[in-house]
Amino acid sequence: MAEDEEAIREVCAGYLDLLGHNSIFVAEGSAAVQTYREKWQDIDLVIMDMMMPVMNGLDAFIALQQINPSIKVMVASGYCADHTKKELRAKGVKFVLAKPFKLTELQEAINALFE
Repeated sequence: MAEDEEAIREVCAGYLDLLGHNSIFVAEGSAAVQTYREKWQDIDLVIMDMMMPVMNGLDAFIALQQINPSIKVMVASGYCADHTKKELRAKGVKFVLAKPFKLTELQEAINALFE
């Protein structure tokens, strides 16, 4: 997961652990790209915030697609206007989840991505 807010990373780590997933967390987009470049064959899903320092989520997503065009990405964002959601989906983002989200919402989103 790429998320710049530590508290949100901690909550998501707990959620993903409860759901039985192994996870890797980074604090910004360029770190997400570097980590994915090194481990992409072991990563099934990327959960990414849109508003991050250094490299924003959209630029990171485009870079991730260059590494693996069939990447599954879920955007988790506290602010994502409808037009932005449409743009993200048009670019290949599989799911947009509004923050804050509950454990059940995350589980439903992950299940939907892998159905």
